Amino acid sequence: MKRKFAYCQDGFTLIELVATVVIAAVLLATVIQVISSLGRTSQIITQRTKQSLLDPPWQRRIKAQFKRDFDHATSVDILRDRIELQTLCEIDPFDHERRYIPVRVVYQAIGRSEPRILVRRQYTHPQIQRSKPNVDLIAIDVVQFDVSRLELEQLVQPDEQPSEVEIKHQLPYAIKLYCRDQEALEFELYAQMQIEGAS
Repeated sequence: MKRKFAYCQDGFTLIELVATVVIAAVLLATVIQVISSLGRTSQIITQRTKQSLLDPPWQRRIKAQFKRDFDHATSVDILRDRIELQTLCEIDPFDHERRYIPVRVVYQAIGRSEPRILVRRQYTHPQIQRSKPNVDLIAIDVVQFDVSRLELEQLVQPDEQPSEVEIKHQLPYAIKLYCRDQEALEFELYAQMQIEGAS
């Protein structure tokens, strides 16, 4: 009498192996993509962190405000305790939109002792001496606020000569703002106006 033995198969079929390899490849590609995305994100965060340390948002805001006023200035007067500009950049006190309207702007550090606060006063009707200004707070804990006019020679290399256009339309100023427990803010900008006595 013959006995029949059942055939017992060990291992995986070719189809199972191929399916396993495909699934592993998909998972590996996903992991690689996530890791590379994390690397790019880390680089972006590092760059933004460095930029924020070099130029924090409050400094960018102040620079932008000064640049807007100086870009449209028709006159700049540096006085002992303040700086006054006749400019064509009005900021609406309600919607904060900028309009091309003549205004008088005064930057002044206010306070009996240090630290003080830096304010921007905008007189919408500069010809009226007693008109009520719109006052914006620019910075607090101000230890020092200086504005000085630079000579053109300070910005021109020895082998260069300023062009007629630069002399007539760009007057350089240096602004220094020191606030307590903050990085010093020092920058240069140009008033887009004609220098007196330039030919």
